[in-house]
Amino acid sequence: MVKKLFFQNSKGDKLCGLLSNPTNDKNKPVIIMVHGFSSNKNTIKYTKLQDILNPKGISAFRFDLWGHGESEGTFADITISEAVDDILQAISFLKKQGYTRIGLIGSSFGGISGIMAASKTSDLLLLGLISPVSNYEEKEIMTKSSNELDDWKKMVFDIMKPVMEEN
Repeated sequence: MVKKLFFQNSKGDKLCGLLSNPTNDKNKPVIIMVHGFSSNKNTIKYTKLQDILNPKGISAFRFDLWGHGESEGTFADITISEAVDDILQAISFLKKQGYTRIGLIGSSFGGISGIMAASKTSDLLLLGLISPVSNYEEKEIMTKSSNELDDWKKMVFDIMKPVMEEN
C-alpha cells in the first residue's frame, strides 16, 4: 500500500511524498528516490524501481522536490541548495517515522543534489546515482541550437541569481 505523506523543508514549506512499505517493518531498508530537474515523484523510472524493491521487502519513499509536483514552492526558484535541504529533511522525516536503514537514489539534478546531501549526513546506508548532472552547461551546449542556448542561458541566470546573491 502506498501512503501519501507530507513533511516540511527547513523553511516550513510543505513537501509531498509517497511511502510504500510492503512489510510494515521499519527495521528493513527504505530507499529515498530523488527525481531530476522539472520531473516529479511519479516518474516511471521510480515507480518501476519501487515495483522491483517492494517484493524484496525494501520500502520506497518517492517525494517531490520543492517547486515540483505536489510540493509547495516556485519551480523557477529551485536551487541545488534547496534540493539538498529537501533531501536532508526527507531523511529526518523518515528517521522520525522510525526508519533506521535509509538509502538514497537520485538521478540527474536529484543525483548531484544527492551527492551533496550525502556529504552532510551520516544517516545514509547507501547512495545510488543515475546520471548525476554536474555540468549542465556542457550538456546543453551539445544538444541545443544557438538560439536555444541563448534562451537557456537567460533561464539559468534567472534561476541562479538568488544563489549567486546569497554567496
